[in-house]
Amino acid sequence: MIGDIDRPAKRTVGVDVSQELRALVPELCRRHPVFPQATIERLVRRTFEQYQDAKITTYVPLLVRRTVAAQLRYLDDGMTS
Repeated sequence: MIGDIDRPAKRTVGVDVSQELRALVPELCRRHPVFPQATIERLVRRTFEQYQDAKITTYVPLLVRRTVAAQLRYLDDGMTS
């Protein structure tokens, strides 16, 4: 599905980061139905890759969610104007 997101991320406490990121794609698809799922998966994967070497991964899903959502809003605004 999302490639490297399915690999276990470095995390010692809480829910696995990869599990949170897998749940992120359907959420973003619902919020931004104008974009194909493959596009959203690609944005999530590329954004996640920026944080792969993070020592603290607690906030990686939140950072990925916010970054991708902002990118999708920007792209959507460009398509509708």
